[in-house]
Amino acid sequence: MHSVIMNGVSMRITRLAAGGALLSVLILAGCSGPAASTPESDDDTVSKSECPVLEEGISVEASAFVACVKDAMRNPAGYAATAATGGYEKKTKVNPSEKAYQQDDPAGSIVAIGDKTWVKPAGGAWVQGDPGASDETIATLSGLAAGIASEDPLIRTTAATGTLTVKGTDEMLGQKVFSLIGSREHEGDTITTVFQTTADYIVLGTSATTSDVTVTMELTEWDKKQDIQPPQ
Repeated sequence: MHSVIMNGVSMRITRLAAGGALLSVLILAGCSGPAASTPESDDDTVSKSECPVLEEGISVEASAFVACVKDAMRNPAGYAATAATGGYEKKTKVNPSEKAYQQDDPAGSIVAIGDKTWVKPAGGAWVQGDPGASDETIATLSGLAAGIASEDPLIRTTAATGTLTVKGTDEMLGQKVFSLIGSREHEGDTITTVFQTTADYIVLGTSATTSDVTVTMELTEWDKKQDIQPPQ
């Protein structure tokens, strides 16, 4: 019976992990150029004067948009984000300078600080990460923890291609944001991407929509050091 229960939990984690992967894959599918990366991973700089002033109706080439975003969002103290698609939601905290991550979703929780990882299955206790663990749940979560940097929410802020057009405004984190919208064909479907961007090119939210699914990412805190500690 124990084996059946554990296999069921592991299968649930695998399905949830697949949902998490979709959060990245769907938006990155809109990238036909170089792979998207987090802003702090790029050494290129751009003068603010070179960034187009955002206003209703203007169009911005994705290459210029990405350059401005990378410059504006480089080296934050920390940030938190929520990503979702369908019934799947995950919350992530990041302190870039410490290479510290914390992720929580229905499958469990992960903490990674430098090269050390800890995992906690839903309803379980914290243990050190071990991808080779005999417990399938621990092994699965540990594998996710080992690659958690590839799930950094900021990767989605630079996943743009083609031309983006400002269509409307909104408010996020108490700031006015411009909705920059673009679309492209991918495997017979149209992907529409939206980047909710401040006048200073801070992307506070993104979404990608196809004919049957919408993926969203929203920053819930920006440039604030997060409380990420080794579990006790």
